[in-house]
Amino acid sequence: LTTSFPPAGNEVDAYPWRFNRELSYVRRSLLIRGTDDEVVVWGMRHLDRVGPNLLNLIQSGRLKAKSPEMRSYIGSMRSKEREAFNDEVANTFASMGELIVRRRVDRIVGERIERSAAEPLGDVDVLVVDTRRRRVLAVETKDFEQARTPVELSNELKKLFDEEDSAVHHHSERIDWLRDHLDRLLRWLGLEVRGGKWRVEGLIVVSRPLVTPYFTESPLRVVTIEELGNVAG
Repeated sequence: LTTSFPPAGNEVDAYPWRFNRELSYVRRSLLIRGTDDEVVVWGMRHLDRVGPNLLNLIQSGRLKAKSPEMRSYIGSMRSKEREAFNDEVANTFASMGELIVRRRVDRIVGERIERSAAEPLGDVDVLVVDTRRRRVLAVETKDFEQARTPVELSNELKKLFDEEDSAVHHHSERIDWLRDHLDRLLRWLGLEVRGGKWRVEGLIVVSRPLVTPYFTESPLRVVTIEELGNVAG
């Protein structure tokens, strides 16, 4: 591990109550016991656990990568996973029938979804249109790992609700933009603008049940992918 424990700058990683510590024993396949004659300590069962644990940290994006290559790999892998979940949500809506479904919509008839030319709002992950109910549903998809500690719960809460760059805040801005450009949106989809009042609603779909939506009031409904039948029904 090291002959000077903990190393300067890594003191918090020695706290046993912290999750995902770089200095955690489960992250170390070999230990160097600091004596006059250094001894390498290891065990077969522990060595067998280190590899799968490291792989899990990489695949879940929890590894605090230091090299540019590892950061790039984790980023690209998580991006593919998020896109796959995005497609899964879109496919779920499409399988319900009689719904118009569009994926990753960032422009309507060439006009970008944005606050201003310098401030794009990003795309609508899944745009669902129910012509029978005259409803446009803007869906934000979030492929979250399960929060396991108070710190992770706090981070999840901030990412979803509590900050200006939270998912709810940005998605609410996209919904407002769609409402302001509803006529253009309906024409883009080949639908009649007149003939009844349309409404635009928002939804956040997560990959697994979360605790954090119970901690605060959200202007947008948060559901799991398994609950989509209740939303569209």
